[in-house]
Amino acid sequence: MSNTPVSDNIRAYSLDQVGAAYIMGATAVKCTPKYRRALAEGRSSAYADKIIDNCPVLSGEQSSCDGCKYEDELSFDCAQLSKFAAAAGGVKLPSGSNSQWTKVDWFRKGEIASMPMDVVCFVFHHNDQTGRKSHVGVYLGDGMVADARGHTSGVLHKDVSSYPWTHYAIPIEIAQEVGLDMSERPTYAEMRRDTIRKGSRGNAVAELQGILNAWDPDLQMKVDGKFGAATHAAVIRFQQAHGLTDDGVVGPNTWTVLLRLAVEPDDGDQEHETLEPEDQTPDVAALVADVNQAMVNLQMAVSALVNSVKGGETDV
Repeated sequence: MSNTPVSDNIRAYSLDQVGAAYIMGATAVKCTPKYRRALAEGRSSAYADKIIDNCPVLSGEQSSCDGCKYEDELSFDCAQLSKFAAAAGGVKLPSGSNSQWTKVDWFRKGEIASMPMDVVCFVFHHNDQTGRKSHVGVYLGDGMVADARGHTSGVLHKDVSSYPWTHYAIPIEIAQEVGLDMSERPTYAEMRRDTIRKGSRGNAVAELQGILNAWDPDLQMKVDGKFGAATHAAVIRFQQAHGLTDDGVVGPNTWTVLLRLAVEPDDGDQEHETLEPEDQTPDVAALVADVNQAMVNLQMAVSALVNSVKGGETDV
């Protein structure tokens, strides 16, 4: 095992598989017509048809894999993607999304609202009809999820709000890595906001404008809930100042930094240093008195100098 942090290994593996194929029962094996056919055998007709229909060769659309979007890609189902991603970080998970939820000694798990937004973990969808966890994905700690979404989608890299995730679970290994105290970390309920961009309107835009004005008082933007040119320019400057992608779109990464800032003001470089009390402008009366005393001292010094030059005479 490398010295790379557990979270980084899980995140890197998940991102490497974005664009891979989804096949029910696939276990990180290269997607080929032969492999698809083998996995289709023994499945219900509904699953078998999806496995076949989403292969250009097996469906009869073309004679080879040339040009297929899954050519040379691995294949997974949702639980196998999370299992292999976890293994990349040294975390052991069983097969099956519901088994992963019920059979693992997680450090912490619960409803999605309490999920720490800056911690890599696993997210689940609870099916009310079956009472089981029917889907699982890898939350990447930055507002995004990698999950093997379905036969027509493959492995996606999407905002956590793009799917109705209901629960989350944090492995012990990651908790030990990032710190066991999760109480001070921003949660999904606190940090979740819709992605907004130029042309957007509403309360989220007004909230954005207020935070940006607090970040840079020189902006003095009108807090009107309208994402116009001025707001767009301010967002780009904010993103550049915080090492974010400077596209002017306020998505999960930008919202996370903005909302942290709303709670804990930025301690970045300040253009104007705040004066301590002893450095502030003195009382005017005291300043005048000091000037008068300086003039008296100067007059006395001049008189002494003249007296010295004239041998003791003075005409001052």
